[in-house]
Amino acid sequence: MFQNFITAAVRNLFRNKSFSAINVLGLSIGLSAALVIFLIVQFEFSFDRFEKDPERIFRVVMDINDKGQLNHSPAIPAPVPATMEREIAGLEQVVPRFQFQGEGNTKVTIASSDPSKPIVFKQQPNVIFTNDD
Repeated sequence: MFQNFITAAVRNLFRNKSFSAINVLGLSIGLSAALVIFLIVQFEFSFDRFEKDPERIFRVVMDINDKGQLNHSPAIPAPVPATMEREIAGLEQVVPRFQFQGEGNTKVTIASSDPSKPIVFKQQPNVIFTNDD
């Protein structure tokens, strides 16, 4: 019985080649788009799920208007966290995030027997700093 359905489907595919190609192409594009949308949504909802009460975590970003061009920065100026703690009621904890500004890399070194020549373990670009709260 199942073999008859397969045979009829294959015959129909070969009789109507252009119509079948359009249907198969549309189905593959639709499935691909659905998969990509699912992966994007899953990625966006995956943040801060390891924390207790993730709906109570907020992130402050800085918008910079530079000569008419709007830029976004995940880092904030250094005085902002202390001012937020002092001026905004209801905050339990403020943990600042500072991004290294500069052209160089941060060197992670290991002490060696010769203190004038430490061993460079790693040179890391895009370093982010925070406090120990």
